[in-house]
Amino acid sequence: MGEAFALKFGLLKERFRGRMIGDVDKLDHLALQLAATDSNSEERKRIRDIAHRLAGTAGTFGYPDLTERAAHVEKMADVACGNSALAETARLLSRGIREVMDF
Repeated sequence: MGEAFALKFGLLKERFRGRMIGDVDKLDHLALQLAATDSNSEERKRIRDIAHRLAGTAGTFGYPDLTERAAHVEKMADVACGNSALAETARLLSRGIREVMDF
């Protein structure tokens, strides 16, 4: 059972890594769009959704630092912070993902 679990967990971790590659690009794009608007936009919600998902899964795969960073972005998206502040924090999360995941 231990070997089968390790194999399945390894596959899940690779899927997580693949999703993070896409999420980094999405975060960068959404942050640029968010910084250019004054409204509580769809970009804000999508940044929050990505951060929420990452906060809930990163620790499982051995990335507790990303969990903390993502939780911070999620909280910022939930409060009435300015779009430019949220956009910058989302960009920092994206940079952190690139560093931790080494891509």
